[in-house]
Amino acid sequence: AAEFVLESKEPAGWEEPAFLAKVEAVEKLIVEDYGVKAVVSAVDLIKEGRRILFAEPADTAGTVNGTGLTATRMETARLLFLLEGTPYVSAYLAPDRRTGRLTALFPVSEYARLARQIPEIESRAAERLGGSGTIHTTGYQVLMAKRDRQLMDLLLKGLVISFATVFALIALFLRSIRLGIMAFVANAPVLFVLLGLMGWTGLRIDMVTVVVANLVLGLIDDDTLHILSRWEECRRAGLSEQVSMTMTLRSSGRSIILTSAILAAGFLICALGSLRPYVVF
Repeated sequence: AAEFVLESKEPAGWEEPAFLAKVEAVEKLIVEDYGVKAVVSAVDLIKEGRRILFAEPADTAGTVNGTGLTATRMETARLLFLLEGTPYVSAYLAPDRRTGRLTALFPVSEYARLARQIPEIESRAAERLGGSGTIHTTGYQVLMAKRDRQLMDLLLKGLVISFATVFALIALFLRSIRLGIMAFVANAPVLFVLLGLMGWTGLRIDMVTVVVANLVLGLIDDDTLHILSRWEECRRAGLSEQVSMTMTLRSSGRSIILTSAILAAGFLICALGSLRPYVVF
């Protein structure tokens, strides 16, 4: 669920029928325009309490103002006083009657879509309130969606910084911008394939998996540096590109394969653990 916290500009604003009508308009906006199953707030409690108190039909067709809401501020205050002992009022309305919340119910599968629309919902809801109050969003599902976006931003920023730093250092160490570019071209597809496989297999980006791409970059750039440095030595000795690559693979290839296999086997041990974060990692 997503929680929308509404605070009125006036003290005890949730007792004012005009403000309640605006809150109800915000509820209808969220339900009708954003595919939310239902929205619950103190407005619904007030309408239902009034209906029961006056023995009105469920459709509230006979109410004073035709909306099912209280007609005066005094009527709202009295009704809330009668409902004071119930847990529902305290769950949706602060004691000062100035702050209340709307609970939007929706399937878990939809929280990512709804989270992307939160800024738009808040903007349009503020228009419905017309300056009589403010609105901001909270709730577990929304916070999780925000966390996912922050992790993705962290992942992308980390990759950009890592790529720029690692391959700049490689180019500096080998004294060749061309070799630095070659190292980038050789290693970038590996990370893209890794991230693609994570998405294809349904692995979410979380606090554990967010470091995988940078970790893989830290592993593969070592092998890249060994190969390029050896290849550059052969080239400076006057050997052709083909002969240089052959000599490089003969001298460094076996050790690179062996160390890569050892590292892979070491990380595979995590897959035998009982904690899912370590298994996924």
